[in-house]
Amino acid sequence: MPIDDVVVSAEHCLKRSLEPIEKLILQASWQGHPYNVIAETSGYANVYVREVGARLWQALSEALGTKVTKKTLSLVMEATAHPLPNQLDYPSGPLPINSPLYVDRREPLQQAAAALAHPGCLIRIQGARCMGKTSFLFRLLERGKEQNYRLAGLSLRQIEPAITQDFSSFADWLVMAIASQLNLPYEPLQKGLESLGTRLQLSISLKNMLAQLEQPLMLVFRDLDSLLAEPTLLAMICALITGWHEEARRDSTWSRLRLITSYTRDIDPVGEIGLEGGLEVRLGSINLSQAAQLAQAYDWITIPQESITESTTAKLTQLMDWVGGHPYLLAIAFYHLSNFHSFEDIITNATGSDSIFNRHLRSYLRSLQEQPELAVALRTVVSARGPVSLSFLQGRALEAAGLVTLKKNQAIPSCDLYRQYFSHHLRSISTLPIPTLEVSDLQRLEARIESLARQVESLSKISYLDRLSQFTNRDFFEKRVRNTCDAANHNSSPLALLLCSFDHYDVYVKAYGYIQAENVLREIADCLRKCVEGPVENFSRYGNEQFIVLLPDCSLDRVLAMGDRLREQVEALALPQSIGYMGWAQVVTVSVGIASKKAENQIAAAYLLSTAEKALGQAQRQGNNCIDVQDCQMESSNPS
Repeated sequence: MPIDDVVVSAEHCLKRSLEPIEKLILQASWQGHPYNVIAETSGYANVYVREVGARLWQALSEALGTKVTKKTLSLVMEATAHPLPNQLDYPSGPLPINSPLYVDRREPLQQAAAALAHPGCLIRIQGARCMGKTSFLFRLLERGKEQNYRLAGLSLRQIEPAITQDFSSFADWLVMAIASQLNLPYEPLQKGLESLGTRLQLSISLKNMLAQLEQPLMLVFRDLDSLLAEPTLLAMICALITGWHEEARRDSTWSRLRLITSYTRDIDPVGEIGLEGGLEVRLGSINLSQAAQLAQAYDWITIPQESITESTTAKLTQLMDWVGGHPYLLAIAFYHLSNFHSFEDIITNATGSDSIFNRHLRSYLRSLQEQPELAVALRTVVSARGPVSLSFLQGRALEAAGLVTLKKNQAIPSCDLYRQYFSHHLRSISTLPIPTLEVSDLQRLEARIESLARQVESLSKISYLDRLSQFTNRDFFEKRVRNTCDAANHNSSPLALLLCSFDHYDVYVKAYGYIQAENVLREIADCLRKCVEGPVENFSRYGNEQFIVLLPDCSLDRVLAMGDRLREQVEALALPQSIGYMGWAQVVTVSVGIASKKAENQIAAAYLLSTAEKALGQAQRQGNNCIDVQDCQMESSNPS
């Protein structure tokens, strides 16, 4: 029996890890070295080595049920050899189809398998690193093989750098790679068709290969995110995949294609590269039940047939909180736990330099050091006591990497492990290297900032603009009235409100419907904008069928003239009203109410608004298509 297997077998018998001195004595004794030699070579005292050895043989005797001494060690261990506790490989890479360690993703696999049956389907598999994308892909492809589908798998991470610099070279590589896997003759992109463009030639070549197949073809593009450094090439590949997916809906040859992609990060980081359509499969953390099955596969826990026990649930819950249900991190933990590492030691030393998770954590740290802006954003998240608001791009990038969880743009760390590790290792974030920008980079950055500024300005307008009229909404307008009224009182200047309403609006809606009524309201809003002076911030949609305008420093005569012009122009539109009744006009009309504040009067904004509403009501009672003016008296005589 090999020496390393002796140690593992002894630990399995004792159900604990051996101390370093115990391992040394066991290994040396197995090789036949006496105690004095063990003491001399190890530096331990001879007496101490003998005491530890005696305790070890006693513990093994009790565990094996037979007498174990230094002399009988090899005979007893060989005779009572236990199967090694864990012959499973260390968690690394995709799992084979029959692996007992695979976490069953039943629901997404069933969805993807169902999509695979549809001609020309597109399946997009996305997830953070080590979330099991390739293992999931293997099982999906196995479903396709069961249906006798052909397969051509392409890992874009394996492309030579020189090929990614030229799309023509990439197209030739792609055609050759597909043809070789399908055992079809390789035919370079057809000469004489250069005028068609490389992309069209590539599509023609692929269609010709599809025409030679009797079964559907599963064409797999793995590791799309590896081309993020080549955005032009990535954009072309995404456009081709999307185009082939769409062509399959109308062309019987293209319908033989089944497109499958996988990628670790969001491949549309700045909204300029798009891969759309088809079924998106997002692989994330696993749940408690799945974690229990994985622990059982690693022989860490035994689950009774009925359910998971309370003690098992407590341990699993603690571990799930620590690693966030990350399947790879859980597998690492279960591997070490099944090989007699202490649960407490693993948790206590989870973020140390010799942590079992150290390799995984350092790979993230290296990536963050190359992206200082994301490192700063993550440090903010892991240092906060609650959710943190991030920019859209930063939040999406950190979520795609699996480092944070987003809820309504509020970010929290994906797990306690990430919180503790990165709160310590990103503490000196200010020392991270700042990338040097070329002039061209600065120009692109300035253009991007200008574009974002325009977007912010546009979004801020949308927040207070009415969709139908593009006037301000009522909340914004009433604040503006309050501010303007206060200024007019302070400066002893005149102020007026013009409020107009679509006459017999409810009757019109019953006759023609809401959509046509909205069209008429747009016409009235256009007339109002042409007839009444002032910036757009002074115009508002006041009610369903009402518009209002704030007119500072405007004499009553001018306001009356504008209101009368509005009334006449709306009538001149000759928009048919519902059938006349009791003298109603046969065309659409508006009534206008005007509230006017004299320069010397001191009034409140609410009083000005209520006076305008009173004037409009009076105009409508006069028979519609009328104007009424109400003078706002001194506030003291009108306390309302």
